[in-house]
Amino acid sequence: MKLVFGTFVSFVMVATTNATPAAGSLGKCQWDCDKDSDCQAGLICADAHKSELKQRGFDERKADCKGNLGAWNEEVCFDPKILQTSGGGGGDPHFRLYDGSKYDYHGQCDLVMARSPEFGDRLGLHLHARTEIVNGWSLISNAALNIGQDTFELANDNKYYLNGNEVMELPIFLAGKYEVTKSIRVLGETHEQLVINVKIDDSQNIEFTNFLGMVSVQVNVGLPGTVGMLGMQTKVGMIGRDGETVITDANQMGSEWQVTDHEPQLFREVQTPQYPEACILPSVESRRLQQFSDEQHKAAAEACNGVDSKSYEFCVHDVLLTGNVNLAHAYGYAF
Repeated sequence: MKLVFGTFVSFVMVATTNATPAAGSLGKCQWDCDKDSDCQAGLICADAHKSELKQRGFDERKADCKGNLGAWNEEVCFDPKILQTSGGGGGDPHFRLYDGSKYDYHGQCDLVMARSPEFGDRLGLHLHARTEIVNGWSLISNAALNIGQDTFELANDNKYYLNGNEVMELPIFLAGKYEVTKSIRVLGETHEQLVINVKIDDSQNIEFTNFLGMVSVQVNVGLPGTVGMLGMQTKVGMIGRDGETVITDANQMGSEWQVTDHEPQLFREVQTPQYPEACILPSVESRRLQQFSDEQHKAAAEACNGVDSKSYEFCVHDVLLTGNVNLAHAYGYAF
């Protein structure tokens, strides 16, 4: 999501007085900051985020500030929301790329959802999803996040693990700084959804959820140099491992991003298939478009009424395929 600001009104006063406001007092689009603490609460300094700004196509000094800013070469304070780029996966696995486009992948294997070697001053970040074929449809059964030397895994039986050991209580911290917390989200009148939140900073997070045995992952983080099933934050479409090739077939995308033996193995247990064995694809018969009645379509549409437009199609699809209208509850908070 990008927020576009109008021409700021405080620049003239700053320029004519030739004075730099005290630390922590710089507002939106006010300049001459060196660090985030120079900016007002909720704002950050361009000087400390040049690489992220450049990656998203913003000016390294002016961020998204508009208007006549004068002939100066100093950095501004800006709203960090312009750096937020989200993508995710869940359901019968549906994936939403960082650019907002969507695709489905119904194969079974371990997949690289996101990989960012530069994350956290090169601590590195790896996010993997394990997909399974169940009764003719598919789901994400496990998801695992590695930062530095620590790996957190959520399974669809609501158990979670740190470095292979079951965790009985949260919060915990990954790499000594990224807090992992748990909450329960009430869906409808009788249903509950497990929510695991990994806090990256005050405005960025990675969220894992589990509802009715289907794990979902939402990535709300600016990841330098990221690649994977969620695409790249600097390019449009499904992108291959070389960072250049545009892929147009979802099954090819899954094959491209199957976890290889050159990548960290994040899951506690090994499950077939493992590279170099190819991902298992469902048979044509099991994935054949079913003939649903008008009543079934109406019931699915009613169940998904009110779901955000970006997730509505996914919601109806999953309710029809599984026959479980309760799945619609989760799509109010979907990836």
